[in-house]
Amino acid sequence: GKRWVKGEGFQPWYQSSFDASPHSYGQPRVIGHELSGRFIKTVDDSIGLFVLPQDTISLEERLESISHEGCLPSKLGFRRSPDRKIFTSPLVLINKGFTKFAFASFDVMFQHSLRGISGPTGDAELLSFLVVFLKSHLAKYYYFHTAGSLGTERDEVRVHELMRLPFPLPGSPNSHKDSEAIVAEVASRMKALQTEVAMEYAKAESASDFELRAKSLAETRRDRVEQLQADLEPLVYKYFKLNKYEIMHIEDTCEIISPSATPTSPTVRTKTTDPTSANERLQYADLLCKTLNKWSESDRSRSDTAP
Repeated sequence: GKRWVKGEGFQPWYQSSFDASPHSYGQPRVIGHELSGRFIKTVDDSIGLFVLPQDTISLEERLESISHEGCLPSKLGFRRSPDRKIFTSPLVLINKGFTKFAFASFDVMFQHSLRGISGPTGDAELLSFLVVFLKSHLAKYYYFHTAGSLGTERDEVRVHELMRLPFPLPGSPNSHKDSEAIVAEVASRMKALQTEVAMEYAKAESASDFELRAKSLAETRRDRVEQLQADLEPLVYKYFKLNKYEIMHIEDTCEIISPSATPTSPTVRTKTTDPTSANERLQYADLLCKTLNKWSESDRSRSDTAP
C-alpha cells in the first residue's frame, strides 16, 4: 500500500438536505469516531507550523455550532466519511487553497475545507519537515511558476499542482547525503518550539486573565513561528542542494517578483516600481557580468575540448 494517506475531511449530514433530495443526498454514513474527539476548524497564520490541543474543540461542540437552513447536522453519521486514517497522527493539515500548512502530533478531525496527509508513526519527523518545506520560499517559488492562478488571480494552489511538488525522500538517489540529519534537526527545533508554546498556553489557562493572556500568546506564537520558519529556510535549501545563485533567484522571486505581480491594490507601491540606488545597480551589474563571464568560460572550455 501507499506510504502516506491523503484526503479531504468529512462532510456533515443534514436531515433537511436529505428530505429535499433523498436519492442524490444519500443516507448518513457511520462517523467512526468519538464525539469527544478533537476537531480543528482551520489552519491559518495564527496556528503556524503546528497544531496545539488548545487550537481544537470537541467534535460534538463543532456539530452543535454549525447549521444548514436552520437545521443542525446529525451526530450519528456524516454525508461523507473518509478513511479514518487521514485523521490519525502524525498528520499534515492543508487548507483548501493549499497556502496554509500545519503539523499535528495528535489525532484530530476536520471538515472537507481541509485536507490531510497522514503517515506511520516513524514518519513523524519527515512530515514535520514536509510542513516546513511546504511553507518555504522554495515551495512558493515552485508554486509561483507552476500554479495556474497563483501570481495572476488569487493565492490558491490546486491539488494536482501541489502533488507535482518535488520531494525526494532521504536515502533516495537525488537526496542530499545529510538529508536524514537535516530532517531530524528541523523536526527537533520545531518540536522544541511546539513544547514551549504548549507549556505557556497551559500555564496561562490557570490564570484569571486567561483571555487577555491568550491573545498576547497568540501574537507571540505567530512571531516565533515566523522566526523559526526563517531560521529553517537554509536547511531546506541545503536539503535540495541549491547553490547561492539559485537561492538568490528564489529569494528575489518571493520577496520582489511575486508581491509585485499581485499587489493588494492599484495604488500600493512595490519593489519593482521603486527607484533603485546607485549601489544596487552596481551590485546587479557586477553579478550579471560575473554570471555571463562564467557561462562564456564554460562554453569556451567545451568548444576547446570538442573533437
